[in-house]
Amino acid sequence: MHRTARYLDDRILGDLLPSASEAAEPCTAALVALERRACADDPGLSDQPPKVPVAVGRPGAFAHGMPAAVVLDGTRLVGAKWISGDPERPPPRLSGLLLIEDPEVGGVRGILSASAVTGVRTAAVSLAALRAAPPRTEGAASGRPWRVALVAGGTQAVHHRAALEQVAPDATVTFVTRRAPGELPLRPNDAATGPDRLHEAVAEADLVITSVAFGTPGRELDPSRIRPGATVVATDYATAVTARTVAGVREHGADWTGPRLITDDPVQFDATRAKGALPDYPPADATLGALLRDPASDAGRAVRERPVGATVVVNHLGVAVCDLAVGWAALRRAEAAGAGVLLPR
Repeated sequence: MHRTARYLDDRILGDLLPSASEAAEPCTAALVALERRACADDPGLSDQPPKVPVAVGRPGAFAHGMPAAVVLDGTRLVGAKWISGDPERPPPRLSGLLLIEDPEVGGVRGILSASAVTGVRTAAVSLAALRAAPPRTEGAASGRPWRVALVAGGTQAVHHRAALEQVAPDATVTFVTRRAPGELPLRPNDAATGPDRLHEAVAEADLVITSVAFGTPGRELDPSRIRPGATVVATDYATAVTARTVAGVREHGADWTGPRLITDDPVQFDATRAKGALPDYPPADATLGALLRDPASDAGRAVRERPVGATVVVNHLGVAVCDLAVGWAALRRAEAAGAGVLLPR
């Protein structure tokens, strides 16, 4: 029985976390587990209520809890993430912790800084999304290396660029950010441009990923500038990919009636819509878990092999079952290495 809780800060986690590519498999398993949720007489393979917000009382600030349980490799993980943000706070504007229970006897076994975990998890789920819904532009379908518009800087730029190495090693990326090129993880043939040239970058892209930093003003993606057949991955709610964007891309390959709007968790997605954080968004057409559960199924193939020119949007909001998957891997590595700070409990 663990009589201590192990605390891991971002500095320690930097050496222990799996890469986004390594985390894609357990995150995929967690997303699939969401398809069998707990009910009154069955614990299911997962349990994940919608995020639990509290009224902070400062304009623009938020705080919420994200409890969850998920079965991975026969072990039922239970825990929660606490995260808060304030656009007026000196950077970093977001902060949080991930708590992981001891799977055998209960009691907090790990306390992890949430920032590094969230960075890896977000890119890992984006990678899973690309396995479910790769681009189907004319260029991508012909075998030409992907052209990517990555609307991000900082942590998300780093993790997403690294993740792309696995799914599309020959891809070229245009970073759309206010950051200087020297601050970005540029590979050969990559480029950087400012937010004022967002639409030019998007028009050339087979894949668009938006991860605008919290507290940064967004700029709506004009659907008429998105290349038909592109995959659009939004990790920042409706900051860039708005309801108008979603409605507009439905005209790309309009004869195709398959899923156009895909999300990670429909329960959280609908709760987010209900509270107004996805203004005028329609319900999702499909979930990543359903598409990834059996890639050879009709549903999985319909999106992956959709007609050239049919654009899809994946809006993943960040789910705690995937945070647990990433955090558990890091905690086990820390225990094996004797890393972190042990706190009595």
